[in-house]
Amino acid sequence: SNITKFTFTHRSGGSDKAIPGSIFTAAVYDVQVGISDMAAGMFWVTPERSRMTAFTTPLTLDRVYLWAKSVAPKESPNSVVRYILKAKGVMDPFDTNLWILLLLTLFLASIVSVWLANDDGIFGLWKRRFKSKKWINGSLDDKFVIMMKTLLDSFLAHEIMFFTGGIDINLEGSLEERIFMAGFAFFVLITISAYTANLTAFLTKSHSNFSITSVTDATSICAHPDLMEDLKRRHPNANFYRMPDEDPYRAMAETFKNGDCDAVAASELDILNNKEREQLFCDADLVVTDISVTEIPIAFPIDKDLTAGMSHWLAEGEKLQTMYKKESVHISFEKYQKLNEPKTPCKLELAEQSNDKLSLTPEQMSWVFIYLGLGLIIAVIIHFYSRRKKAIKTATAMQRDTTTYIDIDKDLSIVKDELESSDMIVKKEPAIRKNSKRLDLIEALKALQARQHDLLQTICSENDDNKSK
Repeated sequence: SNITKFTFTHRSGGSDKAIPGSIFTAAVYDVQVGISDMAAGMFWVTPERSRMTAFTTPLTLDRVYLWAKSVAPKESPNSVVRYILKAKGVMDPFDTNLWILLLLTLFLASIVSVWLANDDGIFGLWKRRFKSKKWINGSLDDKFVIMMKTLLDSFLAHEIMFFTGGIDINLEGSLEERIFMAGFAFFVLITISAYTANLTAFLTKSHSNFSITSVTDATSICAHPDLMEDLKRRHPNANFYRMPDEDPYRAMAETFKNGDCDAVAASELDILNNKEREQLFCDADLVVTDISVTEIPIAFPIDKDLTAGMSHWLAEGEKLQTMYKKESVHISFEKYQKLNEPKTPCKLELAEQSNDKLSLTPEQMSWVFIYLGLGLIIAVIIHFYSRRKKAIKTATAMQRDTTTYIDIDKDLSIVKDELESSDMIVKKEPAIRKNSKRLDLIEALKALQARQHDLLQTICSENDDNKSK
């Protein structure tokens, strides 16, 4: 069909009576009833208008943002309090619950490291304290002091490792200890990385603040009458205040200044492309935030029989190039709008919000704690398995030693029998007075001692032969 020739006309008088609220919806009504084939303008494709007639492919998306009053952060007149509040900024990357959880994790890691440590390696010093004579023979007070000192040393060591990002390898330690420290190392890596990244965002964030940080924070939101249906569908819990159909943006500014609404839901294109509306919002001290309320396509209402052809030529037009103000530009709505955007009389541009720089919470770090917990579980399982294996080995060794002791007792009983049957046994007699007899007695004792020594050597050599077999 030939769509290169158009006949332009005004809206019909009947459309004003049928749709008295909105001149744009009235123009859509003319297309619906067949008075016009198409309407040209910045038409929002709202649910109400979509039910009336067809639309071309969208020219662009009009973003509706929340506009609120810019509030400068209040500073305390006390210089000491102001200094403390500013110094507290280094704690902002993590919320209070996460800081508490990190300290508890460090304390738990210090206890587990003492429990899993063996007598060797870096952490063996702590384990050896519980095997010292001072611990074994000490009183309850002494043992309490040793325990507290050991836990404090372990906590300080893990705190230093955590804040410096350095973990001791401890190759001489137990396997379960190294597995747990591997999980602790990953925990330290992610925590320090997350803190550093979030701290940079907090220290470089804008100091501008807003009285409204979300749609639900507003008590009442002034809204355009043509957007009410879409806004209520998207935000059922928000309270939107419908503006009158006649000059709704002027009504928004005046209602906001009167305090009847504490935020405004307004189109970015409608405000930034109209000097009069910009001035109204400047006078009301309204600043656009980055809180998106909704996005609405902009298109031409058109007869359904012409929709396909017009949409095709709109798409072809974006591929063409033309000279505009001595520059080669694509024919696109966004570039045309940007080039013709008037200079704002005040600061209305999209301001940086602080709600995207939130402190990290334990929920956001939960998988890091899960990884550390898995390392702890594996380490505990290996530790109990090692202790059980060591206990079985010790019991077997004790049983073998008991058997050896029984064999020695048998050998000693044989020696005793041989000594009792020997002629060299000295019987009890009255005290010997003469020197000759005393010398004979001494010689007999020496011979008996030599006999005992020979028998003991024989027994020891037989035991060694049995062990070697």
